[in-house]
Amino acid sequence: MENSNFNLPLWEELPDIELYMDQLIGYLEKKLGFLSGVEDEKFVTSTMINNYVKKKIILPPEKKKYNREHLAYLFIIIILKRVFAISKISAFIENITKEKGIDEAYNEFCSEMKSAYELVFNGKKDKELEKNDTALKAVALLYAYKMYAENLL
Repeated sequence: MENSNFNLPLWEELPDIELYMDQLIGYLEKKLGFLSGVEDEKFVTSTMINNYVKKKIILPPEKKKYNREHLAYLFIIIILKRVFAISKISAFIENITKEKGIDEAYNEFCSEMKSAYELVFNGKKDKELEKNDTALKAVALLYAYKMYAENLL
């Protein structure tokens, strides 16, 4: 996996038209293809999206159509669900959108994610990360940062 594959669309780059479920899933799969590590692994399905609506993590679609706001929420959820429980992700989204709109919060999320990816995969490493890091060290750092993030939420 390389950072060159990591590229979330910014708010302004999200489709300006509303999408039906199958179009929404197709768009998310195309843009998040870098998440596919295991063949046939689905990181987004209509059932998942319907559950996020039922749990009130995202707003229900209007006339079965999803807009930019839905997409922004779904990008955040899909990326973070590999690390955090849905309840933590929901709290995170609420926290980052509290003082600014979803458009600004989402763009900041994209920027921070890209910076983190560059830090880890592009050699722009800090003193904690070295070229020959072991999986054990990476897992330990992941856990520590995850616990730190949960305490912030």
